[in-house]
Amino acid sequence: MNLKELSRLLGLSQTTVSRALNGYPEVAEATRKRVEQAAQDHGYRPNARARGLATGRAMAVAQVIPADWLGMLANPILAEAVAGATEAFAAAGYETTLAPVTDAAAATAYGDMAARGAVDGALVHMPAVLDPHIAALEETRLPFVVHGQPLTVDAAYPWVGLNGVEAARQATRLLLRGGHSRIGLINGPTGLALSAQRAQGYRSVVKRRGLDMAPDLIRHCALSEMAGHDAAAALLDSATPPTALLTATLPQALGAARAVAERSGQVALATHDDVFDMMGGTEAPPRFAGTRAPIRETARRAAEMLLERIAAPDTPAQGERAAMQVVTDPVVPAPGV
Repeated sequence: MNLKELSRLLGLSQTTVSRALNGYPEVAEATRKRVEQAAQDHGYRPNARARGLATGRAMAVAQVIPADWLGMLANPILAEAVAGATEAFAAAGYETTLAPVTDAAAATAYGDMAARGAVDGALVHMPAVLDPHIAALEETRLPFVVHGQPLTVDAAYPWVGLNGVEAARQATRLLLRGGHSRIGLINGPTGLALSAQRAQGYRSVVKRRGLDMAPDLIRHCALSEMAGHDAAAALLDSATPPTALLTATLPQALGAARAVAERSGQVALATHDDVFDMMGGTEAPPRFAGTRAPIRETARRAAEMLLERIAAPDTPAQGERAAMQVVTDPVVPAPGV
């Protein structure tokens, strides 16, 4: 169905229908709701370019991908996040541009986007501790939201994310309850906010218990199954191997589990599960103890927050924490427990 047909069906002018769908304030609320319902019922979607001309917007957003991080472009965690955000943008009639921008090019890239009016806003995935993308976006007038909790929740920019420190604390405590006193941490790349939070949570619990915090118990690697396998193999083959492993992400845990199986060992595993749709989503039972939160839902909420800021750019910056489930089973007990 096109605009002309929808207008005829409603008995309204094409101008009125177009203005109703584009949120013009002079259209009565009852008329707007009637038009929106008819458009939904009959599968009408306004042309993004035409809508952009009507609203003065590009009707496009950039999803920022940190291109400097090894393997990030092919990472299933990022893929799930991009999918969730894209769903929210598409539902609002926005097109998505994937922007794999390097740290060095950040200032130029976002300044150019803003100057050309190429996009109406940007969503930053997988932020770093000191993120040049965020710093560059703050210098533009481009609305943006960060998908990922910063190290300090009172950050001056809007964000939606998981409490990574608490996720690591909960998972480490579960392993300690299983009697484990030597716990290895397979973390993400150094520099990622995610990695810093996991390390902070892990260290806070281990230190409080007065347990071994030897540097050789912590490995940093890509957020992938293969990297998790190799890091776990190195820890398990060391002179004093850990009896339990905590990984930053589910792909790493899957790799670590493979390394454990190859050695016919009894090693406890805990992780944070981002709940991938390709692995059954929320309907699938948890594979490991630890914490769980669907990253697709978190990314969708971050996208919705960006759309809200595009509509009202002067909205005060705020942060939102994602809900998190603690999974207590299964935990392999320590030897002799």
